[in-house]
Amino acid sequence: MSLEETTTELQDKNEGSEEQVLANKMFPESAKEDAKREPEKLVEETPVEEKEEEVEEAKSDESDDGKEEEVKESDVKYELKIPEGSLLDKESLERIEAYAKERGLSNDDAQEILDQESDAIEDYRNDQEEQLKELTQVQWVEQAKADKEIGGEKFKESAELSRRALEKFGTAEFSDELIRTGFGNHPELIRMFSRIGRAMENDTLVKGEAKAAPKNMEDIFYPNKDNKEA
Repeated sequence: MSLEETTTELQDKNEGSEEQVLANKMFPESAKEDAKREPEKLVEETPVEEKEEEVEEAKSDESDDGKEEEVKESDVKYELKIPEGSLLDKESLERIEAYAKERGLSNDDAQEILDQESDAIEDYRNDQEEQLKELTQVQWVEQAKADKEIGGEKFKESAELSRRALEKFGTAEFSDELIRTGFGNHPELIRMFSRIGRAMENDTLVKGEAKAAPKNMEDIFYPNKDNKEA
C-alpha cells in the first residue's frame, strides 16, 4: 500500500470516529442502548435444540434407573411363614405375597404384614368368643330366671324337668353340643325341654331341698359331668 493510500484510509477512519462522537453527543440515549447490546453479542448462547436434547437424555436416564429398580423388585423371592396357631391359611399367605410383590416390598416387610393380619384375626376371634360367653352364660341365664313360665320360683323345677327330658330323648352328641356352644342355657330351649319333661308319663319328679340356683344351666343339665369325665 502506498503512502498516499495509507494516509487516505487514516483520514477516513478519523472522519468516521468524529462522526460517531458527534452522533453520540446528539443522541446520548441511543448510544447507551448500543453499549448494552454489544456485550450481548459476545455471550455465546446454547442453542435451544441442544437444551432439549439434554432434557430428553436426563429423562431417559431416570426411566432406565426405574426399570432396573422394577426388575430388582420383581426378582425378590419371598419366604413367608404363617405363625404357629394362626388362623391364616395358604390362600392368605399367597394373597399377601402377591400384594408385596406388586408393590416391591422386601421379604421382611411382607412378613410384618402377614404377622399383623394374623394378630388382627386372632384378636377378632377372642373378642367374638368373649361376647358369645357373655351371651350364653350370663344373659341367657338371667333371661331364663326372669321368665314368668320357667323362671322365678319355678326356675329350679324347670331346670330339673329339662334335664330329665334331655336324658330320656337326647343323645350324648347333642348334650356335648349344648355344652360346647352354650345353647343349653337358652331360655327357649329350657322352656321346650321343661314342657317335655312335664308331659312325660309314668315319671315322678323328685323335689329335694331348695338349693341356690347354679350360675349355668349346664350344672343342672349335667350334674355328674365332672364325675363322668373323671
